[in-house]
Amino acid sequence: MILKRTAYYIILMMAIIGIFLFPYGILNTMVSLKYETDKASDCISIISGDNLCERIRNMKVYFIISVILTAILIIFKRRMLMQKIPSPK
Repeated sequence: MILKRTAYYIILMMAIIGIFLFPYGILNTMVSLKYETDKASDCISIISGDNLCERIRNMKVYFIISVILTAILIIFKRRMLMQKIPSPK
């Protein structure tokens, strides 16, 4: 799989931003879970009606995907950015 240099760096930066953004989102949703529900065992927000436990679970998955994607992009950088050399005729 060969990527253009700009596409590679855009994907890498988005994955790195996700590594920092998703834990913040998890923390923010946990605060909402504490203050927007009646009981500690409830997951549905009284204010927005969203399932906060599902949001936290999804953000954990997105965080793991960001970490794995970042590792893959860094480890296989040379292979992904390799340019095909035209064969002489």
